[in-house]
This record gives sequence, structure tokens and C-alpha cells, in this order.
Amino acid sequence: MCPRAQRIYTNRVPLMSQDFYLPRTLATNERTFTEHELMSASAYVVVLSEPGGGKSSLLKSLAAQLEVECVTANLFSHVGAETKNSSLVIDAFDELAKIDQVGINRLLAYAKRSAPRHVIISSRSSEWGTSSTKAFEDAFGYTPLVVRLEEFNEAEQRAIFSHHVMDEDFEAFRDELSKFDLESLLPNPQFLKLFADAYIESGRRFRDKNSIFSMAVERLAREVNTSIASKHNSFPVADKVALASEIFAKLLLSGADGVTTSEASETRIFPMLNSVQSNSKNIDILATKLFRPGDHPDLHRPVHKVVAEYCGAFYLVKRIADPQDNLTLPKCFSVIAPNATVRDELRGLIGWMAALGNKDIQNAIIQLDPYAVLANGDPSQLYSSIKRVLIQKLREIEMRDPYFRRGDYGRSFSMAGFFSKDVIDEIRPILSPGEDGHLRDLILELLVSSKEASHLEAELQQILLSTEESQNSRLLASKCLLSIPSFDHMANITLLIAEASHNSLHVASDIITRLYVTPYNHAIALDFLRGCARLYPEGYEQYNPQAASRYFLKRFVEGLNPEIVERLLDDLTFGLVCTCDKQPYECSCRTGVSKIVGLLLDNYFGVVPPPYSPARVWQWVNNLNYYYQKSTQQSAAVKVMRENVELRQGLLALIFTPLTDRETIINTKIHKFDFHSHSGLGLFEEDRQYLADLAFETDNPVLWGTCITLHHKHRTATERGPDPMRQRLRRQASAKPAFMRAWATFARAASELKNMRDLPRNFKRRMARSRKRQALIHEQNIMYVRENRDLIASGTHWACLVRFAELSLMHPDKINEEFGDEEIARTALKNCLGFIAPSVPGLRELAELSCSSKFSRAVQVLHAACILIMADENSLEEVDPSLLRSLRSCINVCYSTVDENARAALKQEIDRIIFAETGAPEAFLREFIEPQLDTPSCVNPDVWLLGNDDAFCELKSKLSMEWLARFDNLNPDTLDTVFDIAAEHGDRAVLEQIIRERTSYWIDRLPETPGDPSIISRCKFWFVRAFYFIEGISSPQWRWLQTDPDLILHLFDRSSLYRRQGHGWPSLTALKTKAVLDAYVEQWPSVDLPDHWGSDSPKSENAYRHIRNLVWSFDSFDPEDAIGPLAELLADPRFNDLHKDLGSIYSGQLRKRSLQNYEAPNSKQISDLLDFDSVATVEGLRQCIIDELYDFQGAIDGGEFNSGARFFEGDKHLNENRCTSIIAERLSLKLVSKDIAITPEHHLKNDKRSDFTAARLINGERRLLVTECGFHAIR
Repeated sequence: MCPRAQRIYTNRVPLMSQDFYLPRTLATNERTFTEHELMSASAYVVVLSEPGGGKSSLLKSLAAQLEVECVTANLFSHVGAETKNSSLVIDAFDELAKIDQVGINRLLAYAKRSAPRHVIISSRSSEWGTSSTKAFEDAFGYTPLVVRLEEFNEAEQRAIFSHHVMDEDFEAFRDELSKFDLESLLPNPQFLKLFADAYIESGRRFRDKNSIFSMAVERLAREVNTSIASKHNSFPVADKVALASEIFAKLLLSGADGVTTSEASETRIFPMLNSVQSNSKNIDILATKLFRPGDHPDLHRPVHKVVAEYCGAFYLVKRIADPQDNLTLPKCFSVIAPNATVRDELRGLIGWMAALGNKDIQNAIIQLDPYAVLANGDPSQLYSSIKRVLIQKLREIEMRDPYFRRGDYGRSFSMAGFFSKDVIDEIRPILSPGEDGHLRDLILELLVSSKEASHLEAELQQILLSTEESQNSRLLASKCLLSIPSFDHMANITLLIAEASHNSLHVASDIITRLYVTPYNHAIALDFLRGCARLYPEGYEQYNPQAASRYFLKRFVEGLNPEIVERLLDDLTFGLVCTCDKQPYECSCRTGVSKIVGLLLDNYFGVVPPPYSPARVWQWVNNLNYYYQKSTQQSAAVKVMRENVELRQGLLALIFTPLTDRETIINTKIHKFDFHSHSGLGLFEEDRQYLADLAFETDNPVLWGTCITLHHKHRTATERGPDPMRQRLRRQASAKPAFMRAWATFARAASELKNMRDLPRNFKRRMARSRKRQALIHEQNIMYVRENRDLIASGTHWACLVRFAELSLMHPDKINEEFGDEEIARTALKNCLGFIAPSVPGLRELAELSCSSKFSRAVQVLHAACILIMADENSLEEVDPSLLRSLRSCINVCYSTVDENARAALKQEIDRIIFAETGAPEAFLREFIEPQLDTPSCVNPDVWLLGNDDAFCELKSKLSMEWLARFDNLNPDTLDTVFDIAAEHGDRAVLEQIIRERTSYWIDRLPETPGDPSIISRCKFWFVRAFYFIEGISSPQWRWLQTDPDLILHLFDRSSLYRRQGHGWPSLTALKTKAVLDAYVEQWPSVDLPDHWGSDSPKSENAYRHIRNLVWSFDSFDPEDAIGPLAELLADPRFNDLHKDLGSIYSGQLRKRSLQNYEAPNSKQISDLLDFDSVATVEGLRQCIIDELYDFQGAIDGGEFNSGARFFEGDKHLNENRCTSIIAERLSLKLVSKDIAITPEHHLKNDKRSDFTAARLINGERRLLVTECGFHAIR
């Protein structure tokens, strides 16, 4: 059993399946994470997988590790977070029912409001797309780490099976399942459990594929859930399944999470059990394994959503197919897909309805949402003729929505028998060159899950070898080809290695791992690794966005056994020498091979136990060359080579014993054991001691002499003392004359070096005289303080006060050392207020000093004095308020020795005294800051006080608006600060008027001063703000702004997420966003964008990144605002490179508009619809009218009562109004029993009228359906 499968633990995570849990591995495109690594990698995580992949169990595990509870998205959107600054673990984001149009936004708002430390969300991958990631970014200000659950391997599948059904043979189970081509679904834990249940229920022999799921559900109904008290009943299993299926269908359609048995616990998402069951049989359905306990007593949930979807679909399909039942597919669609748009949380339900339904049901659902049929349920059960319809419909969908799959990648499908000959012919054009997008990759994934890839061998090979294809497409094509038993991959591998790109080598590694590691093909592996050496750049690699893409190489190496690694190390390092003839710090010819050898060494030392052969290890590391060092935590090879004493000493003896030339020895140490060598070879003190002993034993005084160390004269007091190494060497030197000569030679050289580096001969005397002079001054100062103690203590000695203040604020520990009496300094400062009062400048003088970047010594003395007074008396009542006003202007100066709490208390006390009167804060700011604003030369006015100081928070709106209007010559930084304060806190109408006045003034000045940098700067400042804040677009200003191609970089800075957080700037409207795109799309053409970016990114990247961000901003607009501009952009050929993004956003906005005002019916309304054929929604009302009109049309066309004659007088057709009256009368008579009122000639608001309206009370509100009749003259 593999290590992951052995790490099974129990009683760790509550509410897991029988306390059984397997730790999961998660992955991005290039990296894998353990659960612990995942939480360390990012504070914001989104976990995706297919239905039944194990998201809920994983999130409960993560929640337990974070010591919080895991909650469902439905529940969280209603109750929010219980505490702030905690971690949020939210499961089933995809199940967030669209109960109202703000459900998802409310969830994100609740989450943001709780200021969480971690946010972990799970979702079905088919329901999470780029727009979801953007919404997350907008809510939290951070891009989430989106990861996918790695599938369970065979050992883990075996462990799950063995725990779920005890004492059963996994091999026999898998063999039985493979007869129906369902083994590809075993990595999915929920399907594995369902199949295991069906296996037992069917007597370990499946009858047919259709019965497997039904058998699984019957087993769940047959067994008793141990968490619920068992009650005796004799009802058949079929009755239990039927009742559960009905309940599940009603819960899904109403967006509820489960049921409750207590009226006190009844909520919108947990209705009473008896409200969602139509019969009165006392079947204790909650005692079966079809339900599991909820998070609180009396709450019960379906055991899994996949089970609920299957059972609910079975219930609905059975009723729809019954001609005697009033329930029809259009009536179901009125709830499932209002306005012909499937609710996201019900895509799984309709997927199973298609799998279980007849041909008409399958066709209708495919017309509605073809991808839901593939992504959910069992698409292999589709009728043969329907499969082609599905492919055709998917092609249509991709043309409208290129990203129709959203995040649904890297999963398994049940596709056995799907690819018949006619379906193969249908998909062949999709695999042709030039086709790309979600559909082709989807087809490739489906082929991987099937056994029909051999029919498309040529097309797959063309994709595999094309350099123009994406890495994902080439990987999928390789997997398809790998599923063909007789295919020869050797030629393809050779071509992929020869191409030597990141993509081709990644694909090659996948093929080699599958085919040529077991059994092993040394030539292929060696060629592959040599090809990979070209992936590494030459020289220092500060940051390479492609570095992460080499992760496949690390995984490949980790999969090799030690014997293979040894052979590869031998061959890769054989004959490895520098061919560029440069110094190691310049050499680039060995970089790639050295990196790969380093990976192999990590693999080798990570699994092979000691002892090691020093000669062989030296062969491997001898000529490696690196630009960076690694630590023992980063590399297993470094750890072993540094910590294994036997190996280190063996290497040192092997290398240095033969060397007798000093220059050779030194060069060997420099080039083989220094920075550019392998990190495990660095020499340490123990190594030098070993080398010295080795040289002494082998009588090698030259080597021994290179081990002598200098005498360290400048060690700290704790490190001073005898040097054991030098003592040892001195004893050795005394024992052999040759070694004593080496010691003497070294001592002479060290002495000469010291003389060269020593300071001037008289330097020590000069330093001694200086210290003596300072000591004399110090004695005189102390004597002066003693002689003038009363004067100084009275606080009237200016020089002492200045020095006391400096030391008190910055070096209080030096007061006693410098003056001999710390108490006198404290006394002098506390007594000095009267003396320094005339010298303390007022606020206007302090404003002038601030503009000149100067400060007042008197204010510094006052600061120190007030700190001492406050510490002693906890009050400043005795201090003159005018002095405190001056001190308040400098109170935010931070001194490292002043405690933050003391500084805050001082500030609070000053504010209490000087701002006690109404208007005092405003007077303070006007007297201190306005003179600075009125001084053109003042570079940094203290306007930050208004923005950041809480004492002036009530003045932010008034003063910022006033200063913007009064001071028109502020420098750009100050103007920007004042404007942002006004934007965030001021009156928006007043601010807009100021912007209009300024833009009008500067637009008139432009022709008079062309090219003046200051004028251009101010025009840009105000015109940009007009563009953001003023409704509509001013043509002259916008035309002028467009002349600067770099303006988009300024807009990028302004619109970036971190700048939009709380500064009051509005987001651009849809029309303005389109205007920016129109202006700059041609000036900044498409470039490849790396995943990481920053201030050092090229301008072209930042500009195009902003264009992409602007395009995606349309996803956050209201559909009515976004759809028009998006349609225009899609029709514009300049945006062809962005066509896929635009198409996906456009489709999403159409879906959003369809569901914008939709409210999901509650469980009672759904029960009334299904049980009594009632009308639950406006969409249902519309469908009811349409059904009646179809019935009436049938009666007109061939009814026995000749209903069509009512529309004629003789041979003449009645006019439109009279025909409308007949239709309205018919509908009124037919629908009165359903409480639907038909009103002809209904007058609406704005003097409009409708031919007739249908009205009904729905959820306590009168809903109106407007109907217009069209008159068709009969010719």
C-alpha cells in the first residue's frame, strides 16, 4: 500500500463517514499540495472537483485543523459568520440556491464583513469559472488559490472499499464493474461507495448498467443509519426509495438543504419533513442511510447531493413519462430553468434526468443545457441518435460561450459506448487544426475516458506534435494515444524531445513515465533529461515565470527508483566539463545538467541509506556548477552530504590526499567547495580540522598549511579565549619540523598582511588623547551640574534642557552616564514650562517650519516635559493650552524609546484639553495646515492629519471640499491626497461641481500654453477625475486624454484592486470601460501575460493586462448596462484576440439577466406544484397559459365541437379584438380553478395596455403576466 493510503486516521474530523478519512492531495496546473501545505500556501483557497469527489470531507478536515466549523454556503448566506477575525470554511458554493438575486453577493459580503484570517470555499468545478474568481477578488481584494482535488489512486480506492463494505474482494468488485466500463469512475469516492453498495445489493453480479445506480440506492434504503434511533417498520424498500426520491426532488427544486422534524427548527432551507411528502404513510425514512444527521439536532440532510440528484431525477422522470400524470417537462422547466436558463444548483439534477429519461426528455434537456448532461449523471446512457445532437449542440454553445466548461477540468466521465461511428464522424472536424477552445479539450477528455481513440489516431497525433497547440491539448492527446494498446510511441517521443520546449518535454515526461520507466528504457530517459537541460536559462535566474512549469521534471525524477537514478547520474556526469572556457560565476554551459543532476541526487540521497561510495559521489558532483546555494531544508542531498561524517571525510580524503601543490589545493577549495559548487560541499570548521589531521598523518605540510586560520582579534567578549583549532595546529607543528616551517611561513605572511592593513602608527595615541579629552569634558559637565544644580533643576538652563530632551526622548539610558544624575534631568524638564513658553512657536510659525523641513528645539523640550508630567500626574491640566496646541502639531513624531501606549495617552489628554470647545479642531487645522497650503513652495503640507487623525474625522468632508475649491496651486501629491479624502468623505454633488469647474478652466488654458509640463499634469489630473466621477463622457477632455498612450498605465494604477479598496473612487461604468478599450486596444496589442507581475513588469504587459481586466470588469456590471457594449465589442474586429473572453462574459450576462429577478419557490410551493398541479412561479404561470393555448389550438384544429368556427362570421374572419376576447374567455373559464384571473384589455402604467393579462397570488404577492395577441390574416 502506498504511503498516502497508509495514512488513514480516525476520530480526527467530526461528521465524516464513520470517522474514516484519507488525507487528500490537491493540485494546480503545475504543483501539488498536501492539506497542511495548502493552508500555508494561501489564506484564500477555492477547492474544485467533480460531483462526489470528496469536497465536503476535505473541508471538514481543513475546518478541524483550523479549529472552526464547516458550514454550507446556503446556511452561511442566511446567518453569516458567528465571530470576526476567525477562519471561514464554506462548503458547496455551487449549491447556493438562487433563492433571491442577491444570494451569492450576500454570502461574499457576510464573509468579507467578518474579516476572516482564512477563507476556504468548495464548489463543483463545472459551476466555478473566471467570473467567480473575479467576484472573489472584488469581495476580498485577493486572488484565491484555485486547486483541484487529486483523484484517489488504486491503493486508496481499495482502502475506501474495504472500509465501506467489510471483508469483500476489491479485485472481484473492480472486475465486475469493468464489465460495464465503469471502472473509470472508481477514483470518485462517492461513486465508488455507490457501486460498492450496488455490488452487495445485487449479489455481487450486476444485471445491467442501468440497475447499478438503482441497486445502490436500494441498499442505502435497506440499511439503518446508526446515527438515528431505529424504528420497526415493514414497508418495502421500493416505498422508501420512492418517498426519499420525492423528498429529494422537492428539496432540490426549492433550494433547501434538508428537512427538520421540529417546528422550532423550521426555516426556509430546512422545511418540515411532512411538508415535502405527499402520502401519509408513517415510513421512518430518516432512519435509512439515504439521510444523514445535520449540524444541529432535528436537522437531516441527504446523504450526498449526487444521491439526491439521482433519486430526484428518477422521481421527476417517472412522473413526466406517465401519460396519466399532470406533471410535464415544461412545468418542471418552469422551475428548473426560468427564462430557459438552468439554475446552476440544478444542473446535476437535469444531467441525471437526461440519463434516466426517454428520448424526448434527453433531447429537450440537451437543447437547454448540453454540458450539464455530460458533466453530471451518466452520459453513456444517452440514446444513439441523441449523442450526435449533444455534440452539435455543444458546438453551438461554444460559439456563444467559449468558456462554457468554466472550471470543470481534469476529471473522469462515464463514456463507455458513447463514441459510436456516427459520433466519431461528428467529432473528427472538432479535432482538426485551427480548432481550439473548451470543446476540443472536452472531446479529448471524453476520449481518454473511452476506448475509441484508435479511430482518431491521425488527428490525435497531429495535435500531439503541433508546436502551435496548448500544453493541455497536447497532454490530452498523448493520454488518448496511450489508451491505444498497439500504438508505437517511440517516434513521437523522439520528436517531442527534439522540440525541447516546455510543452513538448512536459508531454514527453508523461508518456515516458507511463511506458518506459517500468519496464525501464535507459536511452529514452537519458535523452529526455538531456533535453530538459535546455529548459534552464543561462546565468542568474532572478525570476523566471516558466520556472513553475519545470515542476513536471521534479515529478518525473521522484518517480525513478535508485538503480535507475544511479545509472542516469553516471551517464549525465560522465565527461561533464566546462566548454565555454569561462570562470564559474560566468559559466552557463553546465547549468541545465547541474540542475537535473541536483534533482537526481536529492532523489538518490532521499531513499538510499548509507554507507555511500565517496568516489562515486565525487564523480557525480565534481564538475557541477550552480548560481545559487540550497539549505539542508531544501535539498536531501545537501542534508546528507553535510551531516554524514563518513561520506564527508571520505570525499575530503579522496580529493585532497594526492594534492601537494599549494595553488592547486587553494584552487580546488575555491572552485570545488565554494559558492558555485554543490551546496553539500561547502567547507566548515570541522572539515578544516579533519583536513589538518589528514595532512599531518600523511606528512603533507602544504595541505596542512592551507588549514591554518588567522588569529581573530576582534571577537566579542564572550567569544574571546583560546582557539582550540590553532592550539591543535600549534601542537602538530611542534611535532614535525616541516609543519613548523609551514607555521612560520604562515605567521610571517599574516604579519605582513597585518602591517599592510594596520592604521597609521600614531592613530592609537590620537584616539587615546581624544578619549582623555572627552573624559575631561565629561568630568567638567558633571562638576558644572553640581555647582549649578539649583539653576539647572529650576528648568531655566536652555542648553541643559535641550540636551536633557534629546536624551530623554532618544537615549534615556545615557542621561546618568553623561550628567551623573538622572533625577535632575527629570526635575529640570518638569519645571521648564514657564521658561520655554516664550520660545515655543505658535501654529503659524510651526507651519512655516514644517514647509522648510525644520523643527523647533523648544517644542522638542516641551514634548519631553509633557511626557514626564503625564507619567507622574496622569494629567496635563497645569500646562498652558497654547503650549499644548503647539505640541499637538508635532505629537505624531515617533521616538523609539517612547512607549506607544504612553504616546497615545499623551495625545488623548492633549485632545481632551485643547479640543474641548466646539470648533476647536477646525480652528487648529485652519491655523496650522492652511498656511502650508497657501505656500506654493511647501512641498509636503501636513494634510495627512485630516485624512488619518481620528480627532478630525468629522471635518474630512467640509475641509477637503473647501480646500479643493480654495487652493488651486497645490502640488500634485497634496492635491491627490486632498481629493481622495473628499472623494471618500465629501458630498459627491459638490465634488462633481468642483471637478466641472476645474476641467472647464483647464480645457480653456490648454491652447494658450501648449507643452507646458505643469499645465499638462494638472489637465491630466482633473480630466481623469472627470472621466471617473462625472456622468457621461466629455468629448474634448477624452479626446485630449487619448493622445497619451501611457494614460492607460495611470488608469491601471487607479483601477487596480488595491487602489479601489475604500478610497471613494467609483468604478468605471460599462460605457466608459468600452471607451477606454476603444481608445487603447490598437495602441497596446496582445502580449503573453505571465501569472506574476509587479512594478518592474514591462509597460506593454501592464497595459495589456489592464485591457484584459477592463474586459473582465463587464462581468460585474448590471446585465442591462453590460449587454449592449459587449455586443458591440464582439462585433468589432479589433477585439478578435479578446473574443473568447468577451463571448464568455456576454453569455454569462445573458444568463444573469434571465435569472435576475427570479425567486426560487419555497418547499410548500414546490409541493403544491408537484402534488396539486399548482402554479409556483411566474414562469410556471407563463407555462400554464402556453399549455392551455396549445390545448385550445388542438381543439380548434380537430376538436369535435368545431371550436374554430367561433373565430368566423360566415366566411369572414373576426378582427383581432374579438378573437382576443374569445381566447381570454376560454382561458378564464379553464384557469379559474387554479386561482388565475384573466383580465382583457388590461390598462397598465404609462398609458399602456395589454390585450389581456393573467394574474395570480404567488408567495403572497400578486404576479401579473402580460399577453399580447398577434393578428394573422388568412389569405
